[in-house]
Amino acid sequence: MKCCARCKLEFTEDAEFCSLCGNRLGIPTPARGKTPADADNEQLLADANVLRLRKEWRAAVEKCTQALELDPRDPEAHSLLGRIYEDKGDIDEAIRWLQMAVDLSPSSRPDQEALDVLLNKQARIRAARAADARSEDESWYDSLWKSPKFRSLVGYAILAFFAAALTFIAGSLLFLLTKERGFVPPQPEIRQPSPRAAIEQTPAPAPSAPVESVPEVRSAAEQQLLAQIRGYGLLTQRGIGVESIILDPRKRSATATFRLQKVNPSQSEVLAEALVLSSVLFVARQEINDLTVRAIASLPDEFGGQQWTLAFVGDTTRARATAIDMSKATPDQIRAVFTASYFHGERGKAQ
Repeated sequence: MKCCARCKLEFTEDAEFCSLCGNRLGIPTPARGKTPADADNEQLLADANVLRLRKEWRAAVEKCTQALELDPRDPEAHSLLGRIYEDKGDIDEAIRWLQMAVDLSPSSRPDQEALDVLLNKQARIRAARAADARSEDESWYDSLWKSPKFRSLVGYAILAFFAAALTFIAGSLLFLLTKERGFVPPQPEIRQPSPRAAIEQTPAPAPSAPVESVPEVRSAAEQQLLAQIRGYGLLTQRGIGVESIILDPRKRSATATFRLQKVNPSQSEVLAEALVLSSVLFVARQEINDLTVRAIASLPDEFGGQQWTLAFVGDTTRARATAIDMSKATPDQIRAVFTASYFHGERGKAQ
């Protein structure tokens, strides 16, 4: 093992120079007529270096400070302080002390190399901080415009706009030219068939579509109310499917049609579901005072099968529908809520 006569650090046999002070290993430091103060200074620096290796930064700095009090122009103390602050992570302070060490000992190559490395590191840190500050001050549209993908999309949009404009201009010019010249496209010759052949070739009329297949036209208010009503959990839990709602703002009234999922429901069951729908509609639409409720259910037909039929129609008002407690009402009380009632199978018997 080789030992640095200046720093008191041990190195392997193949090392030639001390990595801390640059002194050639195996050659003692030239005597300067050492005094007891010099011995104390060297001991303080050696202790400071040991504390530095232990990462006891405060104690190491105190030892170096004591050494500088003995010899303020000692480049080794300045260099060691720079190394301590470098290991500590204080780049600015490390540069300050290493710069003083180089000024005191310009021939110290290790100190100059360490100073250059720290200066480059400091420059990179400052450049990164400046870039972060610019990115924070940069608005969102500046960042968006710098995106290559966004600029490509803008370019494609501009090209598409010009292509559409050119197509429109070319079509307009062609239309004007054909209109001025009175151009009429040639019509294919149509041979008129004989009356008998025309009758034989006439296809049979297609069966007319049922009325239910024609899409119903609703206003925006009706569509909004229908979507709102269909979202009520109470209706979906009871199997009430609202088919349509027609509003009459003149009379502040509405007509609602719903479908029961249960097959062959009784009159009491139909009336109960009609009352539930009426209560929900009066809560959802405060301006409705009068309501007509229509119920569609699967009922037996005359051939012994099942078909969807208008099972019930009845009129009610806000006052009658909201005055009754559905959880405690009897079938007769619920029936009294609706007037001019119609039930399937009781034709002409409006109640």
